[in-house]
Amino acid sequence: PPMPGVGFFVWNTSDGLLHGMFGSILVTYGTAATIASFALLAAYMRTEKWSYLIGASATVFVCGLVHPYEPFLICAAGCIALVLWRGTNWRRSVPEVAMLGISGALGVAPLSYLALSTPWVRDAADITRWDPPNPAVLLVSLGVPSVVAVLLFWARRRMASPTDLLLQCWVACTLIGIYLPFIPWAQHFLDGFHYAVA
Repeated sequence: PPMPGVGFFVWNTSDGLLHGMFGSILVTYGTAATIASFALLAAYMRTEKWSYLIGASATVFVCGLVHPYEPFLICAAGCIALVLWRGTNWRRSVPEVAMLGISGALGVAPLSYLALSTPWVRDAADITRWDPPNPAVLLVSLGVPSVVAVLLFWARRRMASPTDLLLQCWVACTLIGIYLPFIPWAQHFLDGFHYAVA
């Protein structure tokens, strides 16, 4: 088997930059949309201005139409972060989660319909399914910042600010989500991951 390192990472995962430029510009687009969505969510959690949440929801919707893999991560991590941030204040969190979640669902709906109604699209998804390496190899491949982020995640479970909580949810959902068998093209969960752990 190949040794973990930059080359191993670039060819076996979606780093969002090198893999995108050398393989598919849509990966670069997905990475940019992921970073933009999380940046807008962070701005919303800092200021509570609805324009930022609307911007994040619009970004995840358009991302779903163009490259429908990242919305799974953006919506999962974003919705979990919003619920944890609000605590028991359901009057605030339910509309926020609904806006983000429905935007993502509507964005991925066209491809989901195509995948469910067209046998060859389902077959292509099965054939190209990515099998991630074991977690230890993946963490080493992702580099020192990822290892440090995981250690800090366990050492300090509750972060000080809402934006720290969002980053924590992003990292946790990425590292768990890539191992879920029902997630299509799970390697796209890693698009922009280095920005979360940097």
